[in-house]
Amino acid sequence: MDRPTILPYQRDYIELKDIQPTGRSRVKLLQKINTKTVLLHLVAFLLGRASILQGLTPFGIAFFTALSQKDRKFGLVSVTTFLGIATVQGLTSSIPYGFAIVIIYCLFQYVLNLRNIKIFKTSLIGAAAYLFTTALFLSFSGFYLYDWIIVGFESVVVFVTVYISHYAIPVALQNADRKILSAEEIICIAIITALTLSGINEIYIWGLSLRNILGILITVLFAYNGRAGIGASVGITLGLITSMSTNSTPVIIGLFGFSGLLAGVFKDMGKVGSAFGFLAGNAILTFYINGYYEIFIQFTECIAAFALFLTLPKTLISRMERFCNTRTAILNSSKTHSDRIRHLMYQKLKEYAITFGELSATFEKTSEKHEFYDKENLARLIEKAANKVCYGCGMKRSCWDKNFTVTYQGIFDMFIHIEEKGILGHNDLPQAIKRRCIRPKVMMESVANIHEFNHLETIWRQRLIESRELVGDQLKGISEILGELAMDVNEKLEFDIDLEDAIYVALDKAGLSVKDIMVSNSAKGNLEVVINKKLHFNEDMCREKFISIISEAVGTRLISKAYNRDVVEDEEECTLTLVEAEKYAALTHSAVATKE
Repeated sequence: MDRPTILPYQRDYIELKDIQPTGRSRVKLLQKINTKTVLLHLVAFLLGRASILQGLTPFGIAFFTALSQKDRKFGLVSVTTFLGIATVQGLTSSIPYGFAIVIIYCLFQYVLNLRNIKIFKTSLIGAAAYLFTTALFLSFSGFYLYDWIIVGFESVVVFVTVYISHYAIPVALQNADRKILSAEEIICIAIITALTLSGINEIYIWGLSLRNILGILITVLFAYNGRAGIGASVGITLGLITSMSTNSTPVIIGLFGFSGLLAGVFKDMGKVGSAFGFLAGNAILTFYINGYYEIFIQFTECIAAFALFLTLPKTLISRMERFCNTRTAILNSSKTHSDRIRHLMYQKLKEYAITFGELSATFEKTSEKHEFYDKENLARLIEKAANKVCYGCGMKRSCWDKNFTVTYQGIFDMFIHIEEKGILGHNDLPQAIKRRCIRPKVMMESVANIHEFNHLETIWRQRLIESRELVGDQLKGISEILGELAMDVNEKLEFDIDLEDAIYVALDKAGLSVKDIMVSNSAKGNLEVVINKKLHFNEDMCREKFISIISEAVGTRLISKAYNRDVVEDEEECTLTLVEAEKYAALTHSAVATKE
């Protein structure tokens, strides 16, 4: 029989990571396209179109340089940047810009180590790449000294804009939810925004400039959320970029700055107040400069921007306020954290309160009072006396076997008598004991001794019970205090910063100095003012003066709730806590009746 031939085969192992399902590349591409990526490409395109001095477009190159230093994955932004430049310069004139972008792309993608390169070096690379390519193209064509000055100026602009983009880009790229922006970040974002708006160029909707409308909207929005300082800074920035990128006179810088300042001043009146402030600033400076012969910012464009501003959702306004207003941002950023801490403290205090309550209940159960002569105790005493006296007695059988009930009742009456009278004599013996017991004196002494020991034992037992009751009451009180403290901790408090500032001003006008003021309102509407100040010589008079001034500033009568003294760093301090005075009303009636 022939044996079958078995041929070996070569095993090929393929790792799972090398197996990709169909359409995987398409999914990866879609994952890369998100809101931030689209925003960066749009900004790069508009910055590529942004021009100054009627034809210079260095901002797109600077933005791409700063973006390349952040991450290599944004290399595709170079294409949109060049497209933006080409739409303004034309294909031929944009070739030097394109070569500069290619050099920057190659350096940051394949040559430089992004971890070790700093922003100063990045700015130099961007400026040098543009200077080299432009100078190279100028050397092959006719040029003047003015051309070299312009190239040098553009290189400086690239250097500066890379720095500006370095502060603005992280706000858009970071995955973390930013709560607070520094002043440098706010100004740099405003500059990039202004340059982006200048990239829109002359786009009109129903005769209204889209660039001017968005510029007014951004100025009012920053002024409303960041107060007067931020409004003026953003206004000056937008005015400067508008003046450099268009044929507008430098007066537009002052118009935007002053209008943004007034928009921030009138923010307390709400959105309408900020809009009115911007409009008033525009009207005042326009009339001051040249009357009404030339209108720098059109009234209809202001109205269109204000209409957009009024329709913005409240969530967007509050989010921008967290970015622009540092004090509000700190409060909002810590609110969630403080709520969690408050809830955690509430849970811990409630657990402690429940634990102390259970301990109190345990002590109450073990502290139940016992009667001096209950049935079990008295039976034990009678048995003890019988064992001590009758155990070796010859009459035991006659007394206990034949007359158990009579003998038991006799000893029982002896214990009752000594408990009531305090003494037991021969004449006090029951008749059954006198007739039958042959050792009455020993029985009498034994009952007296047993009673006395039992009395002492009962006294100490009662004292122990009272001590346990006292501890139980104390634990119950601690449990109630912790429960109330937990409720107080869990109560939501609102800190009134505006009222604190008003109290600071009122005390300063009166010549009184304080170290710290804290004003809080509970959910029930209870106002509490805590003043921390230096200890004065005549403290009673000083306290009354503080109470009267603060009451006038608050607008309601306050009284002192607590007053504490302390020594901090070898200096005596005092803390005064004021609350609203209780308001009582007395209602009186009189009745008259005739006596018949």
